[in-house]
Amino acid sequence: TFISNGVGEQFLEIGKEKRIFHKPLQLLFVGRLSVQKRPERLVEAVALIKSDVFLDIVGDGEDRAKLESLVAKLGIKNITFRGRLDGEKLLDAYRNADVFVLPSDREGMPLVLLEAMAAGLPIIGSDVLGIHELIEGVGILVKDPSPENFARAIDELAGNPERLQELSKKSLEKAQQYSWKKLIEKLEEVYRKVVGGGL
Repeated sequence: TFISNGVGEQFLEIGKEKRIFHKPLQLLFVGRLSVQKRPERLVEAVALIKSDVFLDIVGDGEDRAKLESLVAKLGIKNITFRGRLDGEKLLDAYRNADVFVLPSDREGMPLVLLEAMAAGLPIIGSDVLGIHELIEGVGILVKDPSPENFARAIDELAGNPERLQELSKKSLEKAQQYSWKKLIEKLEEVYRKVVGGGL
């Protein structure tokens, strides 16, 4: 039996608050600024987006300087690098965002995705292993994840408040299955079966 990552109650508490979507739409990326996460794909997408959006990049890593110079080169004014955040500051980043975007090439079981879903954020992610399983039927999967296709997906969502609300609800519902409380119940059930089976 596979027991997945769990998500803390403090993220689920944010998800239960009434979510008001902002103008400009606040996009959020949380993760290591490294090749696998492909944050440059998101930076390039922001340069192509027609809607009024703002991107917060939370995290640090070996590609940060390269990304900052890409932002400067493209003349983008609506991206902020927040560095690594934790505790209340990280919770606030989720609380103040409207949409969580994950442009990675591959993922394991990304905890940031569970946190974002628990906080009730609509998700846009690459249609790749590790993201697909978690957000299929819940968020928006970008097939052939290029900057152009991410920009298109973000534009479509930005102009659709009903869809934003619907995806927000779906995220929270799915994330509740991953609360530590639920996972511990699942673990106890597995344990009972093992012990009951006389192994």
